[in-house]
Amino acid sequence: MRLVDHLRDLGLSGREARAALTRGKVWYRDAPTCDPIREVEPALVRYRPQAPNITVGRDPAIVYKDAALVVVWKPAGLLSVPAVGRSQAANLIEVVSGLLHQQLFAVHRLDELTSGLMVIARTAAIQERMRSMFAAHELERRYLAIVKGIFPTKPMTLRSVIVRNRGDGLRGRADEDSDPEDPTGREAVTHVKLVEQLGSQAALVEAQLETGRTHQVRIHLAELGHPVLGDSLYGGHGVGRTMPRYALHATVLGLAHPVTSEALRFESPLADDLEKYVRNMRRRQIVC
Repeated sequence: MRLVDHLRDLGLSGREARAALTRGKVWYRDAPTCDPIREVEPALVRYRPQAPNITVGRDPAIVYKDAALVVVWKPAGLLSVPAVGRSQAANLIEVVSGLLHQQLFAVHRLDELTSGLMVIARTAAIQERMRSMFAAHELERRYLAIVKGIFPTKPMTLRSVIVRNRGDGLRGRADEDSDPEDPTGREAVTHVKLVEQLGSQAALVEAQLETGRTHQVRIHLAELGHPVLGDSLYGGHGVGRTMPRYALHATVLGLAHPVTSEALRFESPLADDLEKYVRNMRRRQIVC
């Protein structure tokens, strides 16, 4: 069912539905959406008229919070944490700290041009505890990526040692050309599987992290020969021009609560811009 049709079934007029979508009052699973023709499971749609007004795709949204942590939906184009040389650029930690009127503490990060779910600690002690959980690979982290080409149908595990300089100044797989003085080499493991082939030019892929190295998903998919669309750094300028941002979305975040050990799991479907891209690719296949 289309989202707008479900909102009408809830009793909203066309005008009310448009206003709700525009102001971030409609959530699908654990994320806001303003895409009226997104196909949805009605039971997973939440109409939240009392939710804070936001511009979906521009503003972050708080998915969950308690005394220990905050789970946030980050839009593409927003830094996760302050960046050197970009003191005037907004970042997620500062924005959410302002919303909650307290200092928050980064646990991990997403690339600026990646969207999706992040967890933030509310105290320094929780930050340390959660960083230990990340180091021990105790969290479930899944991404959806739109990649170049025809992707293999068989699930696979990508495993390599990633170094800061693979020989050309970029992060990547350690080999004989890598900097021998680089002490940063660490094993990276990503489990990938095809979700949907979108014609001959692109595919929708799920990547589950076993480890969490910088740029891990982007590096592994590029080294496999299927770079993330929009990623000019690892995919080249041709791939970089296909989208205005990385076609990469942090879709699942699962963890044991650092205080209570309660199992928490959050799921954010594809961000609206990526969902529209997938929809357009499907339509192209039908037309062809």
